[in-house]
Amino acid sequence: MGPRTQNLLAQLNALQGPQFDTVFAQAQLEVMTEAEAQYGAYSQNGKSGPLRRYAQIVLPKAKIQLEYARRNAGGR
Repeated sequence: MGPRTQNLLAQLNALQGPQFDTVFAQAQLEVMTEAEAQYGAYSQNGKSGPLRRYAQIVLPKAKIQLEYARRNAGGR
């Protein structure tokens, strides 16, 4: 686990209720935004054929998950 994740978990552990919900939703949005961008980039420019095909398969699902994260974060 990297320092970014450790810091986020420490922050979440200190929160409760609506504050927790807001920080968690924002963190999910950041993670899903990054994941969707990585899948998108690799699906077009990846060097490994099998991994590129995997990214192409997963990308539509990542886009859906990103939309869910946007809705959750926007509702806070």
